[in-house]
Amino acid sequence: MNRSKLVILTASIMLATTFTLSACSGDDGKDGASCTIDGDKLTCGDKVVVLNGVGVQGPKGDDGKDGDDGKDGAGCTLNGNRLICGDKTLTINDGVGCTLEQDAEGKGPATITCGANSLVIPMCNGTIYSLATNVCDNNGNLYGIVKIGTQTWMKENLKGGTNDMFTWAQANESCPNGWSLPSKANFDALVAASDFAAIWTDDGRWWGEGRNDNNAYMLVIENGAFLGISQTGNKVSLESVRCVKN
Repeated sequence: MNRSKLVILTASIMLATTFTLSACSGDDGKDGASCTIDGDKLTCGDKVVVLNGVGVQGPKGDDGKDGDDGKDGAGCTLNGNRLICGDKTLTINDGVGCTLEQDAEGKGPATITCGANSLVIPMCNGTIYSLATNVCDNNGNLYGIVKIGTQTWMKENLKGGTNDMFTWAQANESCPNGWSLPSKANFDALVAASDFAAIWTDDGRWWGEGRNDNNAYMLVIENGAFLGISQTGNKVSLESVRCVKN
């Protein structure tokens, strides 16, 4: 994402004419009526604002809900004068203009600011997602996440490298922000958890933290069985990666 390329869409996100998102209170849609969201269109009275690719209806959440409530899925909703995205709420007050700041391609996180208050809508390659159920890497790939014991892990192997395989040096630089390669302690806690086997179903070897100049820790599964945590993984070999949240 090129953070130097920012698009600031004023006048309530995107409009050919000036329109301020207002705290609407009436029922007829004209004198400050309640605002509604349908797909990517925000409607207040006779005014319609297209959210310019930001979107408001997220993909289905893990529990099968469709994101309309902004909590279980990845969507954002407008409830009265409150814009709700997951557990974050932005209150839109009467007469306060709003702006949206995002990278030029419209694929990264979108920050909506109304007066002194702001809300960040998590976006991954143009798709709104929930921080509670997903993580986005630096290349715009979206992954499911899962809590195992007290730790939060990626459900899937990291994408990229050579056919989704990485040297240790590549792996060490590729985890999303706020995530990292597992430490030996992370691995120990993982395999001690009762639900570990249900999540790690594929054979393979997964990078962990470095041990010395040439070797790193590595989780090893073969023939569907956990073999152990190797201390001698050769850092130049190509292996899989699943990051753990810091």
